[in-house]
Amino acid sequence: MYSRTFLRTRCVFKGLRDIWYPIRKKTVPDDLQVDKELLVHWIIGDGTVSFIQRRWYGFSLATQGFDDISIQRCQRVLSEAGITSNRRRDGDLHINRTSANKDVIAKLAQHEFPDCYRYKCQRLIAWAA
Repeated sequence: MYSRTFLRTRCVFKGLRDIWYPIRKKTVPDDLQVDKELLVHWIIGDGTVSFIQRRWYGFSLATQGFDDISIQRCQRVLSEAGITSNRRRDGDLHINRTSANKDVIAKLAQHEFPDCYRYKCQRLIAWAA
């Protein structure tokens, strides 16, 4: 037996889609405001903390889907939060392991993380130590 279900999207999602995909391409809005919650969601969704041979290798935020201007906006948003970053060849933003960055990240790691992302919180704490 075959069945089909149609769902209507709420208008709030259409508004967000218009902001983030103004020309049918993902674009970071000019007026993106940075706060602790935005950074935590960004880290949860697109952050990677990795280590190689028992040494912390890096912390990066995925930005491959964005154009150059949007990546520059992302760097500006991070800078406004006190985080310095470098753009890697693959399009990600590498978070430099400076004392200032470690302080900001350690404070973000104190934010409430969902249980399924607790491992990222623990890695961030270890990275910032």
